[in-house]
Amino acid sequence: MNIKNLKGSLFLLIATIIWGCTFVAQDVAADIISPFEFQAVRTLIGAAVLIPVILVIDALKKKNGSYVKLTPKDKKNLLIGGVVCGSFHCVAACLQQGGMALGTPSGKSGFITAMYIIFVPVIGLLFKKKIQPHIYGCIVFAVAGLYLLCAFGEKGFTQISLGDLVTLLCAVAFAMHILSVDHFVKNTDCVKLSFLQFVFSGLIAAVLTLIFEGGFHPSLIKQCVGEILFAGVLSCGVAYTFQVIGQKYSSSSSVASLIMSFESVVSVVASAIYLHDYLDTHEYIGCALMFIAVVVSQIDFNSILKKQKA
Repeated sequence: MNIKNLKGSLFLLIATIIWGCTFVAQDVAADIISPFEFQAVRTLIGAAVLIPVILVIDALKKKNGSYVKLTPKDKKNLLIGGVVCGSFHCVAACLQQGGMALGTPSGKSGFITAMYIIFVPVIGLLFKKKIQPHIYGCIVFAVAGLYLLCAFGEKGFTQISLGDLVTLLCAVAFAMHILSVDHFVKNTDCVKLSFLQFVFSGLIAAVLTLIFEGGFHPSLIKQCVGEILFAGVLSCGVAYTFQVIGQKYSSSSSVASLIMSFESVVSVVASAIYLHDYLDTHEYIGCALMFIAVVVSQIDFNSILKKQKA
């Protein structure tokens, strides 16, 4: 591994740790503030944090002569991408927060959310994207792990909670978000796309707050301002920027995804340290199975076999 690859991995690891710890902040905030209101404030703060980042990046590009002015077509693609990606992000984030509000612990939420890495290739089949055979085995492991994590108990499947189901839907929504970002980021500035998706995600959540939660409550926001700032500034702003830098220097997207999948492990560790929220033995076994499925799903066996034959 060269210095650039090591630099990329380090940035991705820091982003992963921030995202994993954010589950704790969300868990604490879920007992104080409603899901839509939390997401609206958090996401708009994240958008605000990215403004100086964009200005600095543009200034550096102008200085070294690599700055390219956006054409009307570029602006249109950015706007459409921001609306689509922001909509999926809002749905996913609100479902995740709603699952915690319904009682799903932060550690468990982290692992269920990680199922998006399994759902991405499965949903991709609908768009005629090929799926490697080993993914099917990963799905079996993931489902078995999900059962142990959410449904295993004296009453069998009746043990799965509404919060767990909502969080599972959140994983599906995050998969759709990842696919939409993958589609739009190819022809747009990724940081500016992130900024717009946070703007639209926050605005949609704000409207939902006004309709379903009776508007904003400054007193409640004040009670969990630390958690909101952590989720907004660090998770949305800093971690996303680190992800962009990390993927720029990473040796491959598979390596990057593999590092970021450790978010689920960090969420369990952080939950145990900060909230003393420990899982049962069968739940840890479920986490292990899901983590194995997530990691193996990111291995490109076709490329490995081609290299061995070469």
